[in-house]
Amino acid sequence: MSRSVPERSGSARVGEVSKAGEAVTMAGRIDVAWTAIAGRRDALLAWEAAGGSAWAPDGPEAPWDPGRILAHLAEMVPYWLGEMERILAGGPDPIPVGRTAADPIRVLSVERDRTLPVAELLERTDVDVGRVVARLRNLDEAALTRRGVHPVRGEMTLAQVVNSGLAKHLEDHAAQLDDALGLASPEGRR
Repeated sequence: MSRSVPERSGSARVGEVSKAGEAVTMAGRIDVAWTAIAGRRDALLAWEAAGGSAWAPDGPEAPWDPGRILAHLAEMVPYWLGEMERILAGGPDPIPVGRTAADPIRVLSVERDRTLPVAELLERTDVDVGRVVARLRNLDEAALTRRGVHPVRGEMTLAQVVNSGLAKHLEDHAAQLDDALGLASPEGRR
């Protein structure tokens, strides 16, 4: 299910990262975070076999169990890939991009999909992470400087959008998933 982490390439001098190298680095971070999440497959299947989301409280304010986390990943990865494409296709001025945590489509998608089979949510997300990683590996320096305007964070480059919307976002949810499953994360948190 998971892809191998790409080696960093490029012509940057030691201690310097080119923008294209930055895209490859972000692709690697995304792949590593996803590999950590996908590596929890057995624990997720055991959680599902024990009743999974059927025992979780309902509603958007309920704590995030593994089902909600996976449902969110399955909707957020293609969402941010679409936002990347919108920025890349936009004109020279920043275009509106992103959403807030209260976005009704985001909230309702998570609630709708949180009871889907774990294997289905993992497969959907795996395919979309592969698409994101492949797209990032093909970006050049100019692409990463394209801009969007987030409703909360303001003007952001594509590199900043990918870093916060995908790379850091997946890393944070990997740790959240470990917490929800009662597993120690690589940083030693529980």
